Parts: sequence; C-alpha cells; structure tokens
Amino acid sequence: MFPANLQPTNHLQRWLLVAPILLCVGLLFSATPAPALYAQSAPAQPTVTETIFLPVITAAQAAQPCVADPPGDADDLPDALILCSGQTVTGAVHRDTDRLDVYKIYIERGQHIELLLDASGDGNVELLLSPPDSPPIGETGTIRVSAASMRPDNQEKIDYIARESGYWFVTVYSAVGQNDYSLAVTIPDEPPAGDFAIRGITCRNFVTASSPGWYDQRCRPGGFEYQITRINVSFTKAWHYPPILEPPHFALEVSAYLVQGDADYRLFLFEEDNWGPGYYAFGVRPSDGAFSMMRIDRADGVDTWTPLIDWTPSPHIRRGTLTNRLRIERNGAEWTLIINGQQVGSVTDDTHGGTEFGLYTRNTEPNSIIRFENMQYVRYSDTGTYSSVAANDNGAAEAYLLQLE
Repeated sequence: MFPANLQPTNHLQRWLLVAPILLCVGLLFSATPAPALYAQSAPAQPTVTETIFLPVITAAQAAQPCVADPPGDADDLPDALILCSGQTVTGAVHRDTDRLDVYKIYIERGQHIELLLDASGDGNVELLLSPPDSPPIGETGTIRVSAASMRPDNQEKIDYIARESGYWFVTVYSAVGQNDYSLAVTIPDEPPAGDFAIRGITCRNFVTASSPGWYDQRCRPGGFEYQITRINVSFTKAWHYPPILEPPHFALEVSAYLVQGDADYRLFLFEEDNWGPGYYAFGVRPSDGAFSMMRIDRADGVDTWTPLIDWTPSPHIRRGTLTNRLRIERNGAEWTLIINGQQVGSVTDDTHGGTEFGLYTRNTEPNSIIRFENMQYVRYSDTGTYSSVAANDNGAAEAYLLQLE
C-alpha cells in the first residue's frame, strides 16, 4: 500500500495515516440521503419498542410471587395482613380484648379457595370470607360476608369460588371466650377457561317446615346454614325454589357436615312437574367415608334406586362430623363428581333431565342433625340462556351483612 521507504513504523503512525481516510468516508455517507425504508422506520421506533417489550413486562408482573406480610395484628379490613396460598398462620383471639384477626389474599375470579381453621381454648371461633371492596367493620360491628363457617367445635372449613378478582378478606372472629388458632389457606386451581357465571345460593330459598316427632328444617341465624333435624329414622328432602339449573352444562357446590347422630347428606337434581320421571342423587356417608351416585326412576308413585356408583370409600372424604365439600358437574350426559377438590368419580347417563335441585339426608339414628352451607352454582357459556344469567353474576352484591355481636 505504501512505498517501502514510507511504511509506518509504529501504531501511532499507522493511525495518523488511516484517520483522514475514515473521516472522508464518514462525510461521504452522511451526505448521502438515507433509503426510504430507514426514513419511515425511524419515527415508528417507539411503537416497535412498545410492541416488543410490553408483553415481556406484563409477563414478568404476572409471575411475581405472592409476598406475605410479617406476623402482626390486624383488627379491621383496611389493615388486613396479606396471606399467600400454601401458608399457615397462627394467632389468638379473645371475645373481650381482641375479638378479630383479619387477613387478605388475592384470588382470580373462578378460582377456588380453601380455608382450614383449627382452634383450641374455652371459646367459640367463627371463620368469615368477605369480598373485595368490603367496607370497614368499624364501630358498627357489621361485616359483609360471602361465605362462613360457624361450626360448634372450632374445626372450621370454607371452600368457595371467587365471584370476582381481587383481595378477599379472611376474618377469624371470637364469638365466645378465648382461643388459639391455626389457619391454613390454599388456592388449588387456576381460573377456568372460557365464559362462566357464578351465583351464590341463599338458604332462604329453601322451605322452612317441621312436623312434631318427625323433622325440622330451616335456615339458621345469619343465613349461611340450612339445618335439617331428623327426629325419627327416615329421610328428608329440601327443595330449592325457584328452578335455576340450566342444562346442558352447569356445576353445583355445597358444604355439609353432621352435627350429631348418624346420617348421610346429598345433592339431588330433578325435573319440575312433581319430580317428573325420576332424579339423581350424589352424596357422602361420613360414618365410613363413602360416596355414591344414584339414579332414581319413578313409576306409579314408586321410586327405584339404581346405583350409577354404589357406596364407595374414598380417602378424600373427611369422616365423622368434619365438613365436606361436594361438587357435581353436568355436561349433557357426562357427570363429574368432586369431593373436597378431588375428583372421585364420573358417570355417563342422560335418562333424566334436571332444572331443579335440593338437599337430601337419610339418617340411621334418631335426632340426627345435618347442616348445609356456602352453596354455589356455576353456569357455563354453552348453556342456551347464558347471556341472561351472566347479567346476574353480580359478585359482591350477593354477600350478607352480618352483625358481629
């Protein structure tokens, strides 16, 4: 490139010779008009950057783990301590000095939440679940509640489907005396895909009736529990009014427990018009931890019971007087049976329809008492009249106002 007598002898000399050449090349390209493609792309650069990076940022935010608050004492909803799924917290409440401990946990609409509380002491503890945006309890002592567990033995359990996304409030309330407690919280599933409507079912839509020496059935104070007292050894059916089931695709959930005696508890589904030609019954027998799914065919006033699944033990059933959550889902002829969040069976049968449901119990000991609570109904988008029922999916508006005494 250079004559031999002009070859650069070191790096500095080489740089001094090459620099003017690079400068000229740079001036040449800066004076040349840019191709149209680059001229159009430059103003749009911020838009391209947003398109590339926004999904990444959103995904990172969604993946952030729940961070629980450190142990503390929150006595009202605005001060609630954050809980995370899989967490167990301990605490103590006293009716006169510290009657409330309040927590909150984020739940997506359609997700289940399971709360298990075990308390010890000389008092009575109640477990309450309140929807997002619930007002403070304050001096009025009134709390908005969507689900509750008010068992007499302080072995409380709430299973519930969130009707809206947000922070739901969990309140441990001392109704009587002093108790230490352990509270475990689990969100076991993802929100279901597709469209759906969720409705809470009040026990006030069930009949209040009694017959001396036979039975008594009614809502308990507070409106969360429907109680059947079976005085003699027989069975009781409690109908829900008005009809709400809308085939082909829906699910029903209810929690139930035995207070005393020995009895099973079931959900049954039937047609209008005096039971029609038959009905179905899905139930739990807590004495031995068994479940069954029956089809009942009616002819000339006689019921014939056909086991679609005969009484079958399941490790997912909580025995004795502990609470069990029953879920029955129907999609045409396909039935899915779930107890405490675990599928225990499935059957195929479309012998009968079903637009109404009720609660059923059969006892083997006199003076048996059974309670049903926290009933919910889910209707899916492939239901023919879904557009009308979705409008009734009104979330927190279906909560009770409960006066804390």
